[in-house]
Amino acid sequence: MVTKAIAGSARAAATFIVATFLVYSSIVGALIYQGFNAAQDRAESSVTSAAKAVKINTGWIVETAKQALRQMDFALGPDVEPDSPTTLTSIRASLQGLPSSAKAYIVSADGRTLYTTDPDAPNIDVRDREYFTGPAAGQQFFTSSLLTSRIDSSPIFTFSRRLERESVFIGVAIISFDAALLGDLLESLDLGPGSTLAILRRDGMLVARHPPVDGPLDLAQHVLFKDHLPNSDAGNYIVESPVDGEKRLLGYQTVPETELVTIASVGYIQTMDRF
Repeated sequence: MVTKAIAGSARAAATFIVATFLVYSSIVGALIYQGFNAAQDRAESSVTSAAKAVKINTGWIVETAKQALRQMDFALGPDVEPDSPTTLTSIRASLQGLPSSAKAYIVSADGRTLYTTDPDAPNIDVRDREYFTGPAAGQQFFTSSLLTSRIDSSPIFTFSRRLERESVFIGVAIISFDAALLGDLLESLDLGPGSTLAILRRDGMLVARHPPVDGPLDLAQHVLFKDHLPNSDAGNYIVESPVDGEKRLLGYQTVPETELVTIASVGYIQTMDRF
């Protein structure tokens, strides 16, 4: 009888221990699950906010660049005389309010640089560049993809405007920007290691990115353009980067009244490591 009682007590104790362990494990598991989801929710909120910040900054740059290009067109006057100090002063004034990296150019229909605010710019024929060929073909306002400067080999992007007099194409007004300007914004957002910011055109061409990439990049076949943008103008998802292969949590936003999309991403592994 004593042996049976002891055995029964042992089984009851073992059952209690197992049940306690299972309850404890369930509680810990639920806490881990909730913590994991909370960490991912915070990361999603972070990239969404960052993508919105890039959208706001990009929208401001586009609108300010459009106004500056209109002012450059007006500064030329009806006769478009080159080498006028007054005109050059007006062109310089049109860049006020834009990032310090902004540089202005007026290029004639035959490829001559009539005016520039860049003192180091040689007179290079840019008629093969898309920022010239687009307006020359009839586009009133054009946003370039990421380019490599022929002056100093730095990554740049441009906005350009078709110039006409009496409905005749006479040249292109151009404003170029250093693509590195996203670096200052990324630093201010403090997204952590492995994070990126980017601007893309709706046709999939990269306009600017930080950290920088080597030359143009066509992402038209990427999941963002194939699956996400057709369904929503904003969102976030987990993806392996086509640039460096890193797994990231990415947020995207379309910029109203433009053909641009802004992106912010954080390293997924780095984010979960912190959790």
